[in-house]
Amino acid sequence: MKRLGLCPEKRVAYFEYDFAVDGGAIGTIALRGDKLPNDAVITSGMIQSNTALTSGGAATVTMGVETAVDVLASTAYTAFTANALKDTVPVGTAATSIRTTTGGKGVNMAIGAAALTGGKITVALEYL
Repeated sequence: MKRLGLCPEKRVAYFEYDFAVDGGAIGTIALRGDKLPNDAVITSGMIQSNTALTSGGAATVTMGVETAVDVLASTAYTAFTANALKDTVPVGTAATSIRTTTGGKGVNMAIGAAALTGGKITVALEYL
């Protein structure tokens, strides 16, 4: 029997930011990692600070796939301490889920207010 509608299995896409590779200038960085397919429905996710984000100022971080903040609203860099886990905006409800409009998308991370001077984070997004 052919299944219609949402895909019956969850998958996980991983993305990474590493200051040593990506730098930390104010602006938007396309995170390295998987690509999301067209019409993927991102249902939840988690962000892990592998090493703490650092900044000489009051840097902020936002993350998004379809909009600038649909994965993570503006957050102070100090929230990303070593081994910290952060929730994403999608938390398993239809109202917070994200549907991709085209294939090949990833996560964009915007750095604002001040540059980052160090750190490494991994973003994991569950999708249908």
